[in-house]
Amino acid sequence: MALSIAVTARKLFNYVEKVTTGKLNAANFLTVQLSGAVSTSQIENRAVTTVKAEMGGPWFLGTDSGTATAHAVAIETALTDYADGMLVLYRPANNSNGSAITIRITGDAGAFATAVPLQTVMRTPPLVGELKVDDEVFARYNAAEGVFTILSANHSRIVQRGNIEGSSTADALVIEMPTDEVGWATLSEAVGRFLLVSASAENTGAMTLDYLGVGAKALRTPDDAAITAGQVVAGMQLLLTYNTAMNSAAGAWVVLNPLVQPDARVITSVRQTVLSGPVDSNGHPVLLTYSGQAVTLKATTSDPLVVVLAAGFDVSGAVDYVHRLTADAASAWTIPTSNATYYLFVDRDSSTGAITYGYTTSQPSYVNDDAASISSGAHTFLINRMKMYLGDGAAAAEKQRVFLGEALVSGSVITSVTSYMFKGEFQSPTDTAISALASNQAFTDSHKLGLMPASMECVLVAQGSTLNYVAGDEVDVQGITNSSYAYRYDHTWKSLTQLGWNYIAATYGAPYIVNKTSMGAPSAISAAGDFKVRFRASRGW
Repeated sequence: MALSIAVTARKLFNYVEKVTTGKLNAANFLTVQLSGAVSTSQIENRAVTTVKAEMGGPWFLGTDSGTATAHAVAIETALTDYADGMLVLYRPANNSNGSAITIRITGDAGAFATAVPLQTVMRTPPLVGELKVDDEVFARYNAAEGVFTILSANHSRIVQRGNIEGSSTADALVIEMPTDEVGWATLSEAVGRFLLVSASAENTGAMTLDYLGVGAKALRTPDDAAITAGQVVAGMQLLLTYNTAMNSAAGAWVVLNPLVQPDARVITSVRQTVLSGPVDSNGHPVLLTYSGQAVTLKATTSDPLVVVLAAGFDVSGAVDYVHRLTADAASAWTIPTSNATYYLFVDRDSSTGAITYGYTTSQPSYVNDDAASISSGAHTFLINRMKMYLGDGAAAAEKQRVFLGEALVSGSVITSVTSYMFKGEFQSPTDTAISALASNQAFTDSHKLGLMPASMECVLVAQGSTLNYVAGDEVDVQGITNSSYAYRYDHTWKSLTQLGWNYIAATYGAPYIVNKTSMGAPSAISAAGDFKVRFRASRGW
């Protein structure tokens, strides 16, 4: 007879019986009665077996008593062989030292068959210091590969932070480890892992990185191109990984995060111009210097040259590209000895983004029109299209080209260079003193816009207290009258290179202007030094 169990309640309720608390308490007392014999088939085998471990059985808590390279982990179980998928949790007795590590499991029934490799999820041995004493190591057995894989550890170091050493330069980074951190011993250990570095300066060209003194290796983009000037700026976080196949198999650190794109499409407030660059004490551009027949384009990291090249419009709006130069382009132009004015430009290749430099002796024209000149060598910028064209005698091809200035050759040598104004705006660098306004005078200034200004103004700038004006106040020259309160026969004018004001005094009396605070009749300017002349001009687009 098989084993049977009978359970009897102490209290049974009739369906019409009143239920009380006492009766409920009595119902909780049960009677259990066993009878018959126990059948072997009725007893479940709860022993840990290999089959049960493979079916997702329990994980095992172990204790390591081994060495840094041979872990010996004891578990409390009768399991005598490794099972695919079995999980072991233990704390290493030693720090890893970079050498290969094996793990040998021992149980109540004795040692398992063999010691097997202990590997990271990258299928590599743990690195120096990657496993530390008392880390919680959770490992899973892979029967197909015959290894234990570490699923978690406090010092897996998939991402490692490096510090910039004091001997670093903007283009040659030298990396040291933070305090209490252990780095990779070789670059091969960095393959598949990540290094995070904070750049300390803006680069001026191709870059290298020396990791813990193991040797300088190039920094490259994911498409294996060199880093170019200005693509890394101070404070930028660089996420790097080492790739042995990059840089013609010489190995390189690959920059994974986005870089500053010197020639990236952008939105700018002003197009087809120089936005900023080195300036003189008056705030005027000094982009160009020359020596012999060579002209250098000037720039520094603290005073970069920024040029915006217009390329028309598309469905997203304006198409502009910005070129940023943070170091001199030495001898960017070599000018012929033929006497002429040479107009200097920067070119961007629309396919590759490459920047080159060139010149022409034909001054470019800027027009609102529906067609560009096809004359050979003619440059036409169509303002309505925001595109530059170059004629070849048969057609006019689009160019991403901005003119930066001029070089004048006289007597077969360069005698001067002119840098065009930023953003197409001009103001006199210094105001012109007025000797006397009782006689005819002509005032001029070079606007350095490289084209005909769309607008200009000429003003008198007060130098002190005159007729209630204060220093810095401006009065339009058209507000000058004569002693008879009649306008003089003066006029302003502009050309491709200059601004002018011709003041005609003749015999019509001394110059008069209206008092600043009095609305009565004009009064005579008391002295010639009371005002100076200032010009402004704008290209108008």
